[in-house]
Parts: sequence; structure tokens; C-alpha cells
Amino acid sequence: MALSLVSVNIEQEKHLERVFPFLSIQKPDILCVQELLERDIPRFEEQYGPCIAFAPTCFVPRPEGSQTEGIGLFSSLSNQSVIEKYYVGSRDTVRLDDGKSDVDTHVLLGADIEGYRILTTHFTWTQKGESTEKQKVHAESLFAELDALGEFVLCGDFNAPRTGETAALFIRRYTDNIPSHYETSIDISLHRAGKTNASGLQDKMVDYLFTTPQYLAKNVSLEFGVSDHAAIIATIEKSQQNKGI
Repeated sequence: MALSLVSVNIEQEKHLERVFPFLSIQKPDILCVQELLERDIPRFEEQYGPCIAFAPTCFVPRPEGSQTEGIGLFSSLSNQSVIEKYYVGSRDTVRLDDGKSDVDTHVLLGADIEGYRILTTHFTWTQKGESTEKQKVHAESLFAELDALGEFVLCGDFNAPRTGETAALFIRRYTDNIPSHYETSIDISLHRAGKTNASGLQDKMVDYLFTTPQYLAKNVSLEFGVSDHAAIIATIEKSQQNKGI
């Protein structure tokens, strides 16, 4: 059995008029969403399917009052066992995002779905995509959680360009399944910095799909025109030697 997967940073509510038509076409078995507002979960359930899990990471200001932002996992498939591991902070440390610094609450969210362990995260942000000591410390905290989880598929927005030191920490451990011809996963036409710093976004391949040896990712592509980040599209299978697991 193969599963179709989509992972996308939707930038809160700013691109839903593009996100929902995209999902209606793709109809993935599993949907991983970063920068999801909790208040929009019912709309996703109406347009796509059930929310398995949601984990908050910050609050964002809105005229009607602050809203909870986090990451979400959606699927209509059965045998769902939720995994929630805060590797930086906790639900108790979620705070208002002032837009000027990383909010320092990060979670690994996932589920065991039809025998597949699917995980997603929104990793530590830096001002210009540079690798920092904070990212390296947070990566080690994340690796400690991942090491305890065995085999898995891991996707999301890692805020770490493929050519940098932080991304290298992940690529040394796991298979990077984003085809090498993609130089960026930022949609320059939709990103807030696209008009003022388009050239600075052209090498920002920051959204990833990682696998451990038990899993294979096939037909992997990036779909632009969905949000300020491209959506990752893939088919996930068990590797030949592990199809019986």
C-alpha cells in the first residue's frame, strides 16, 4: 500500500483561496500543515477531511484578538496514533509572535497511519536563513526525539537552506527526497519579501521531505502558486525489504 502525502506552510489564512482548490485536486491521503490557525481547522475539515492532531506553537495578533497558530495533521485513514513531542518549549511556553524573533516553541507532530509513521515540524527561524547556534542546539533536541521513534517520514518547513550547516545536520542523518533541481521552495511571487528581495529567495530550499531507510518517497515534486512556500507532493511506500513490517 502506498500513501499520497502533501506538506505545506500555508502562512496562516493568507492563501486559503489557493490552498483549498489545490487540495481538492490533490486529495492526498495525509496532509501536513505548518502555520495553521486553530480557528481554520473546521474549514480544512469541511474542505479536505478530519484533523488528527493540532499542536500550538505561538499566538498571532489579529484585530478580533490573538489567534493560536501551530501545525496540523489531517487524514481520513484509519489506525491513527498521535505523536506530539515538544523539542523546544512546551504547550505552556506558547507566546505571542511579535514578528521580530523566533518564538522558541517547536513541536514534532505525527501519527501512525496504516502502518506508516508520518511526522511534521516547523523548525527554528533565522533572520536571513543563516545557520545559528540556536538552530544547532534545537536540532540536537529534535534528533533526540526522532532517535526514539525508529523509522519515519519527516516533512515540513525547516527554515534552513539546503546549502547551509543546519540543513547538513539533517541531510547527513536522513534521505533528502526533494529533487536536486529545486533551488528554492519559496514562492517568490507570493512571499512578502518577493518584491524587495527576490534574488535573496532564489536559493532558499527550506521545505523538506526526509525518510529513514524503511521508507521510500516517490514522485516528489514542489507545487508553486499555493502559498508563500511551495507545497511538497509525494507518494510514500515501504522499502522492498520492509514491506512486511
